[in-house]
Amino acid sequence: MMGSLLIALVSGCGAKISGDTYCDLSEPIYFGNDGIVDDLVKSDPKLLRQIVEHNETRKAICSE
Repeated sequence: MMGSLLIALVSGCGAKISGDTYCDLSEPIYFGNDGIVDDLVKSDPKLLRQIVEHNETRKAICSE
């Protein structure tokens, strides 16, 4: 019984994705309004920087 549960959990690993480039798998992260950016500047500037870096990286790699 335990073995079959383990196989069921692992069976999804290594599944092929038809589009497997960074551009296929990622999406830009948008903010609803400028107030959210202002709040992040005060409460979590590290998260804000990570989001900006993600969006800039995606733009550079995916030519968007």
